[in-house]
Amino acid sequence: MVHDETNLGLAMMLACMSRRTMPVALGVLYCDPAPCYESRVVAQVEEATSRSTNGDLNSLLRRGHTWIVKDKQAKTDA
Repeated sequence: MVHDETNLGLAMMLACMSRRTMPVALGVLYCDPAPCYESRVVAQVEEATSRSTNGDLNSLLRRGHTWIVKDKQAKTDA
């Protein structure tokens, strides 16, 4: 058998082998072929930046889609 580190099923079988009856699998059992976290974040930021216009925080806050959080348990000094 040739090990395929992108095969999740094979990796699970190797990880679940009984230590009493089977040898211990060492090395890379599974490598997810998905892009790394950093490249996905950079792509997401670039996409969001390309879709948006130069925003104005003041106009964003005055659009009406805001709320006020009030403290229900206001402490009083007695």
